[in-house]
Amino acid sequence: MVSLITDPRLEQLVEQIKSVQIQGATNIALRSLDMVIGLADAIDSSQQLEVISRRLALARNNEPLTRNLLSLLVENQRIGFDRAVLKKQAQEYKALIKNNKKLIADNLANLIRDGKVYLSHCHSTSLTAGLIAAKKQGKKFKIIQTETRPLFQGRITAKNLITNGIDTTLIVDSAAAWLISDYDDLYNISMVFVGADAITTDGWLVNKVGTFANAASAFLASVPVYVVASLLKISFKPGRQLKVEVREEDEIWPDKPSALKVLNLAFDKTPVKFLTGFVTEVGIIRPDKIHARALEVYPNLSNIFV
Repeated sequence: MVSLITDPRLEQLVEQIKSVQIQGATNIALRSLDMVIGLADAIDSSQQLEVISRRLALARNNEPLTRNLLSLLVENQRIGFDRAVLKKQAQEYKALIKNNKKLIADNLANLIRDGKVYLSHCHSTSLTAGLIAAKKQGKKFKIIQTETRPLFQGRITAKNLITNGIDTTLIVDSAAAWLISDYDDLYNISMVFVGADAITTDGWLVNKVGTFANAASAFLASVPVYVVASLLKISFKPGRQLKVEVREEDEIWPDKPSALKVLNLAFDKTPVKFLTGFVTEVGIIRPDKIHARALEVYPNLSNIFV
């Protein structure tokens, strides 16, 4: 029986991830790696590391970035447990995340053109960084940002963008599909940008609910849809097999009538045909090539937490 490390820091972090107090796949991965580093001196075997990593990796259903990196840590330690190596590799993975974010931002900035209007959904740190990078290049453009109910993650993006001098308009989620469409008479949206919670083996996208509707509207209007994400967000399941998270009813209506049922989907799944490309750390990749390319760039990638 593998002994468990009972540390209040670990319990607190797992709860913060579950309750979305920590938002964004990148932030969750970085905080999880920090936790492994912080607990490293108390870990005495690869089995114990796996138990702790599993707690963090499975705190939410759709977090392959955290799962993939923790899987790599565990696999590396199975050869022979070495606490110093564990700390060093965890720090290297943190640096990899941050460097990838810079590369992704630069690749996204290259897509941005002067005078254009773009729609952004939810909150992605890489997507936000790319828009800010484009602004720093001197480009002038407008962003239509969804508010992203029920937790309003889009407001985080909107605040970050206006702080950096980007012309930003916040909209309710249900307005997005029409504004993207050919029937809109307010904006001429050039592209739709979204982040990613998970990228499936067949190129589907798992992302904040509302992504499917926005991508479907863009597909009908021939508006390109780009997913801004690291290849490290690859999942090892096809789109139809990956389950989306259903969250608590009271996030939508805390004092709802007792007889009323509420379906609070955290994510939806967008099929490959609605997507134009993935803006990644190694450039823009076609959706049907994304999984193969990820394994070329990260050949040791695996997910032991299923």
